[in-house]
Amino acid sequence: MSADGSGGSWRFDDEEGAAGEPMEVLADPASSPPVSRFGLTRRQLLFGGAVALTGGAAWAVNRRSASPPARSAAPPSGGPGSAAPRAAPSGPKPRWTYRGTGRLQNSRMGSLTLPPLYLTDADLAQLDPASGSALRHFSVSTAGQLLAGGSRLFDAGADSDQEPGRIIGYDLDTGASDWQYAAPAGTPGGPQAQLRAFDSDGTALYCRNDGFVGPGSNDPGRAESALIAVSLATRQPIWQVPVEHNELIIRLAVVPGGRLLMEGTSSTSLLDARDGRRLWTIGGTGWWNADQQWIYAPDNSSGLRLLSMADGSVHRTLSPGPGDSWRYLAPLPGDNGRLFLFNDDGLVTALDSGDGATRWTYQLPFRLDYRSRPLQAGGLLLVPGPTDGGVVALDAAAGTKRWAFQDGEAGVDVWSLSTDGRYCYAGHDLVLHAIDLHAA
Repeated sequence: MSADGSGGSWRFDDEEGAAGEPMEVLADPASSPPVSRFGLTRRQLLFGGAVALTGGAAWAVNRRSASPPARSAAPPSGGPGSAAPRAAPSGPKPRWTYRGTGRLQNSRMGSLTLPPLYLTDADLAQLDPASGSALRHFSVSTAGQLLAGGSRLFDAGADSDQEPGRIIGYDLDTGASDWQYAAPAGTPGGPQAQLRAFDSDGTALYCRNDGFVGPGSNDPGRAESALIAVSLATRQPIWQVPVEHNELIIRLAVVPGGRLLMEGTSSTSLLDARDGRRLWTIGGTGWWNADQQWIYAPDNSSGLRLLSMADGSVHRTLSPGPGDSWRYLAPLPGDNGRLFLFNDDGLVTALDSGDGATRWTYQLPFRLDYRSRPLQAGGLLLVPGPTDGGVVALDAAAGTKRWAFQDGEAGVDVWSLSTDGRYCYAGHDLVLHAIDLHAA
């Protein structure tokens, strides 16, 4: 039986047309209860998107010319989320395929470097990399991100009516779920505080703590917030800095160089991760990701701005040419001095970190949108498309296609990707596949 249930055979690149099927693992809805069920409900974390913070490139980029480079194929008229006929399954044969009982929500995970995980609205299944069978289950919040820190995933939205000031960590090495942090009595709001976790650097978890001034204050009942760095080892605050009155932290992320990039309601700040000290603040909000030297931010509705990590000043702006209808999406700082740019029309451009020169371009056979989260692993640039578009693996150095994967199954989601360095875990809707990074 084929992967789409039609009874046909799957044609794999490595079998020269021979019929074959990947090992399939079905989620058992009647399996044993998860190792941890806290029964908590939590507000959705106001984290605008996962931040890919890799590399350390310093570069000067040339503005893209009004005449685009030659493209390997014309982009299709469709795009992520659009209805499309079911494509034929093709590409590398998966090591295994896991079929879940709930819709895959792996886009809620803040990191793309992870073991195989299948996240639904309230359950996290950790899978065996070799077989795809479920090793353990964790009960998680129904909204907000899961943040990676060391060997743990932290449930970032722990603020229910029952336990409004608690964050829970799940250890992927041992299956333990006994890491918890609750706001101490001395912090704003004390036990009634509202905690939100934003990011972790493997040593500390960076959180916002919202509470109210106690009755003994000159202004009882006034809202008060603080930014807290919590030690992963001791579960105690390393430092705590107050948030200015009426300021709301929308987003915070760890960036290279031991720093934190923080977005408020009307400003952006760079902090020292050692003590929370502000290094600079600029007016304006919105950014995608960063490397050692630059912060990459959207410019208006279609462009890309490079902000200096040193002081937040605008270094360069890239925009589509007159008459162009495409727009820039979040770039990816890559390894070996490369920066990868993505347009929503499916064009991928690799720039050199030293002189900003274009090293290669590649036209994908599908369009992209803000939900697409490419990643680099094993010398490959992996780009996910809409369900009917599949996943394309490019040689990160040369820009040539190494393989393309399509499971031939119906769906409406954009493919989500993660990797443990050996396999690419690619999924959408109700399915997750393990694909050898060097299958072709």
